[in-house]
Amino acid sequence: MPSPIVDPVEHERRMAIWGRIEQLPGNPRDPDFHDMDRILDEFYAPTITIEELLERYARGEKDFVDISLPHKADLTGINLAGANLKGAKLNRSNLTGANLQGADLSYAWMASVNFTGANLEGANISWAYAISTNFRNASLKNAIGSFNMRYGATYENTIMPKGYIIEDLYFGER
Repeated sequence: MPSPIVDPVEHERRMAIWGRIEQLPGNPRDPDFHDMDRILDEFYAPTITIEELLERYARGEKDFVDISLPHKADLTGINLAGANLKGAKLNRSNLTGANLQGADLSYAWMASVNFTGANLEGANISWAYAISTNFRNASLKNAIGSFNMRYGATYENTIMPKGYIIEDLYFGER
């Protein structure tokens, strides 16, 4: 499957986020790193409420570029199929059973997100950060691109982009 076209200016802007985080003292790849959220907040639109997200999607809006959801947002079972969530900050959100089929999650920050049983078939995951993210029983079949970082991701009965299934629990980079 061909790689999606990435705007070089946008790519550089987003990579600057990671560069600034890596310069902080401590372990920047730790999802609980105290300054990470402060730095990321400088690059994202103001936080919207879950209610606003649901209302806008129900009205047919699908463009949610750079949104920042509240920490630990409960989006269990949400349907955001085809939504443009490029660069969205979803840290610590619960997306158990969510439908994100065909969604654009490129450059999304998904530290400690729970995607248990979620449908991410055909989603664009190019350059997304999936640090300590749970993909148990989720489907990434035909997902476009690959994660920039998926350190500590959990896979168990997960359908991977090329259709094979990871049956055992796995932590780390493959």
